[in-house]
Amino acid sequence: MPLKDTAAIEITAFRWVPDFAPGVVRDLRVRWALEEAGLDYQVDLLGFERPASYLQDQPFDQVPVCREGPLTLFETGAIVQHIGERDERLLPREPVARARAIQWFSDSNVWVAGSVDTGVGTPASWAGLWHWNGSAWIRTLFTLPAGVDGHLWGLHGVASNDIWAVGRTFDSSFGEGHVLFLHWIGSAWSQVTISGEPTSTSFVNLYDVRMRTSADGWAVGVRDGLMLAYHWDGSAWTEVPVSY
Repeated sequence: MPLKDTAAIEITAFRWVPDFAPGVVRDLRVRWALEEAGLDYQVDLLGFERPASYLQDQPFDQVPVCREGPLTLFETGAIVQHIGERDERLLPREPVARARAIQWFSDSNVWVAGSVDTGVGTPASWAGLWHWNGSAWIRTLFTLPAGVDGHLWGLHGVASNDIWAVGRTFDSSFGEGHVLFLHWIGSAWSQVTISGEPTSTSFVNLYDVRMRTSADGWAVGVRDGLMLAYHWDGSAWTEVPVSY
């Protein structure tokens, strides 16, 4: 691993997060990009009390911040794009492939995935998607079966009409959790179910998805404390065993 105390690149991360948060905090995306690019970096671990000067680097008092010489960046997408400029596996040089990669930073076509928590009733959480059309954010709450909570964590695609969002569902009536795959085809979001998926009575979640092409993609997460991986072959998502 290229983690070195003397590395020129430094990123910030929290020293401690709740049990449900490891792998969710956004410094993971930057670490992942640095690892893929083979770039050395060091980590500045932050506690509950951040120095007042930290707000000058990160106005939302969150992580990550990336520092390299005179450059300081705080937005995860901007940091990952900056790293991608150094490795064409992350940000291709070929014009068409590059355009597809950077379209996610368009100023008039941006998708964000998350959830809307009500805290009461059923569902207590809705799978939420927000689209920026250049002038306003438009929210979509994806409708799941009655009483089923939805959470989204990761989103990625290869074209403006081929986008995937992943997360989890939880049916409080039966205490059962399942992975959640949503697919955007240019006009609407639809759920793609997994045939024969094991039911989790503890915890299951997909944290991220990455699509190489419309027929080749990966989604990763955890089920009952063990790493979880799914592969998309263009027609179906299939769980792939993970060796430890």
